[in-house]
Amino acid sequence: MQNFGRLLIREFRLFWPNKVFVVAFLAMPTVLCLILGYVYRNGHLTELPIVVVDLDKSPSSARLIDMFDESSKLAVVETKYELVDLRNTMLKQEATAVVVIPYHFEANLLSQKRPEVNCYLNMFFTMT
Repeated sequence: MQNFGRLLIREFRLFWPNKVFVVAFLAMPTVLCLILGYVYRNGHLTELPIVVVDLDKSPSSARLIDMFDESSKLAVVETKYELVDLRNTMLKQEATAVVVIPYHFEANLLSQKRPEVNCYLNMFFTMT
């Protein structure tokens, strides 16, 4: 136990003179806790803007878009019907994601297949 105490004192003597270690192990976690605490002060995110691309144009896809819009977490800012100029639309609307509803979405639902809905995320603001 005495060896452990001596080793601990020796490590602290080596630790404190090196300012990079002090900042990296003590100051940075405190700063990150304050930043994350400020960003997530409510504990959850609400009304994330998304752009929906509806390639199917069916009642089922319209119902899915309504479900996205009625959610408290998501807000549909624009609905498009083609994949043209998505990048500019996403930047203009400051959207967090683009959700693409594929062709034959309703047909795959009715035939009990599992259609895939593609989501493209904007990783500019990674906190969301």
